[in-house]
Amino acid sequence: MSESQRTKTNTISDGAHPLLVLGAVVVIVLPAFVFLGARLLLPGDGAQLQFEPFREVERGLLVNVSRPRPGGLQDGDRVIALAGRSVDQWMAMPFRGTKNAPAGQGPVTYTVRRNNQVVEFSVALSRQPLPEIIGRNWTSYLFLTYLWAIGLVVFALRPRQTSAQGVLLFSSLLMGSGLIFFLLIQPSDLMHGWLLPLWTWGALILYIVFAGAAIHFVLIFPSKRAVLRHRPSLPLAGYLGSLLLWVL
Repeated sequence: MSESQRTKTNTISDGAHPLLVLGAVVVIVLPAFVFLGARLLLPGDGAQLQFEPFREVERGLLVNVSRPRPGGLQDGDRVIALAGRSVDQWMAMPFRGTKNAPAGQGPVTYTVRRNNQVVEFSVALSRQPLPEIIGRNWTSYLFLTYLWAIGLVVFALRPRQTSAQGVLLFSSLLMGSGLIFFLLIQPSDLMHGWLLPLWTWGALILYIVFAGAAIHFVLIFPSKRAVLRHRPSLPLAGYLGSLLLWVL
């Protein structure tokens, strides 16, 4: 076998075992599809919690409501309590191993701060139709699906090639994080306990990994950069750097 043929063979089969890659893809993407299923099947209030890094400045969770309903949540409300429990209690329960009472189909009492006044009212929870969910960010969902489909096709053609595995893992990280992020988390999701850890996994933890994976992907696609021969730990520095930036 000539040197060029050996190089080509090594390039095609220098990655990890395909089953390990597929296992990683399942771990990355499956929570996002579970979250999507929950959004379709479980009753909710239709509002979206806004991410606030310094939430302790004001009590409660700020919400955005794309379609306000009379007597219900309004855009800019700050939810203080649900069903007689503070939002902080609801948020802490799943991480402490405490089982939350499942939210039913009927109305739930909300305590919110609106225009510097605390008001209390009942919100009827209902399922959201798929067109309504997709309609909010359909271009983002289309992009995520398109990129993930490319990753699957490339991996199917070259399952042992490092760059092909990198495309699949990179696109899977984007799908697993982006899908949950764009679906957003509702105040009513806090009462389902397990939805908050799922959202945290996708929108926060996978996002940090994705930032490091972007640097890793550049170093191996379309082929491994020469710098990796002398500094094989360089991708690890990218992951640790993204974690440090997030902490800061």
